[in-house]
This record gives sequence, structure tokens and C-alpha cells, in this order.
Amino acid sequence: MSSDTARKIEAHLAALARIVSYYRAIAPEVDRQLDFARWQVKARDALGQHLPEEMLAQIEVSFSDLLRQLQKNLPLPQFPGNVDLWVAFPPNDVALTTSTISASGNVAILNALVTVAGNPDGAPVFKPILVDFQKLQEVHGRVGEAKARLRTLFPDLVTYFDAAEKSYGMAKLSPDGASAAASEIRTLLMKFRGELIDKARRSPRENKVGWEEMAERLTGDMTSEKFRRLADQGPQHERIYNELSAMSKDRYDFDVEQLSTMWSMAVEHILVTCGSLMQ
Repeated sequence: MSSDTARKIEAHLAALARIVSYYRAIAPEVDRQLDFARWQVKARDALGQHLPEEMLAQIEVSFSDLLRQLQKNLPLPQFPGNVDLWVAFPPNDVALTTSTISASGNVAILNALVTVAGNPDGAPVFKPILVDFQKLQEVHGRVGEAKARLRTLFPDLVTYFDAAEKSYGMAKLSPDGASAAASEIRTLLMKFRGELIDKARRSPRENKVGWEEMAERLTGDMTSEKFRRLADQGPQHERIYNELSAMSKDRYDFDVEQLSTMWSMAVEHILVTCGSLMQ
């Protein structure tokens, strides 16, 4: 065997080792987001029997866009090929991309679930699905992940996040604190929006900056995936905020399960919004 052949064997095995090491590094994050994808499939199948065609079509549009983003940013490797293409995405980038895309899908499904969960015929079907999602959030540390993204982008908001998380935890133990918890989560979202708008302002005196205009300025390109994803969070922010306002002012009777859903939605909203800015 010539030395050149020996080197080729070494290079081949070294390439395999590099691929194996890479996929070991990204496997935990991919598995985490796969759990959410399986939940989304289960929820979407259940929604198919209760939502009007127009809303189902909107969900399909959202998920078609997310699929394109996933295939573009994290394409399946082709074999044989250049090893560099197999390991082209740093594990941290994989984590950020898959988590943000997953959260975008979660937001679309949660919006639909909230729409139908209040119906008498829908509650028995969809409340368990919402509970399953909250368990997934807990198992996979989504609250900690959202907090970490805030610490990176808007460190001043960590105090508000901690207050909201603590108040929500107390409300789960004592439902009498549900209105106060709703108020704390609403305050967090209000401060979050304020930080985003401040970041987008071109001068301190500029007062009126809408969510979509903010998204355009912070992403720099209205044709980009980041812009569309961030802009789409505007209605989501408004919906959660308004619901929490009603809860905090006791405008209607609600239970801790409904508060838990709003907290889950707020966490995913923060993940998508921050993730769009960090990519």
C-alpha cells in the first residue's frame, strides 16, 4: 500500500469522524424541535375538523413558508459530496434557526387553538392539546431560552421577565393571583415592544413607529424571511396583549388554564421575535 493510499484512507475516516461529530452536536437541538413538530402535526390534524377552510388555508400558507425556510437554511445533506457541505451550519446556528422556525409554527397553531378552544364542542378536544404543549415547553426549557434571548438583546427586560414568570408561577398555586399575573405578563410585553421600537427609531424625537415599520428597519429588507417573520408577530403581540389586559382588569371570568395559554403564547412570541433579530 502506497503512502498516498494510506493518506486517502486516513482522509476518508477523518471526514467520517467530522460528519459524525457534527451530527452528534446538532442532534439534541433537532430532537427538541422535532418534538414540537410532532405536536404541531397532532394539533393541525385535530383542527382540521373544527376550523373554517379560510383559517386552515392561512395555517397552510404559514407552514409552507416555514418549510421553505427550513429547507433553505438547513437542507438535508446529499451523499456523496463535499464534506464541508455536510457540516456547513455551526451548531449554534442550527439551534437558533430550528428553534425560531419551530416557534413560528407553534404561534400559528396556538392562535388557531385559542380560537376554537373556547367553543363548547372544541374544549374537550383542544384543552388537552394545549396542556401537552405547555408540558413540551417545560421539558425543553423554552422559558429559559426566551429569557436568554432577552438577556442577549434587551438585558433590561430580564427583570420584567422574572417578575412575570414568578407571578405566573404563584397564580398556578393560588388562582386568586391570576389577574396580577396577567398584569405582569402584559407589562413584560409592553416593555418588549417599547425596546423594539426604541431600537428602530431614527431619532429620539420620533414617536410613531408601527410594528411593520419597526420590522423593516431592524431587518433592513422587506423581501427577507426575517422581515416577514418579524412583521407577522405584530398581530400576535397585539392579540396576547389585549387578552392579558382584559384578564388583568377582570373584564371576564377566566381560569388558570387560559392564563397558562397566554403565557405559552408570550414565550413563543418572544422566541420568534428575538430569533428573527439574532439570525
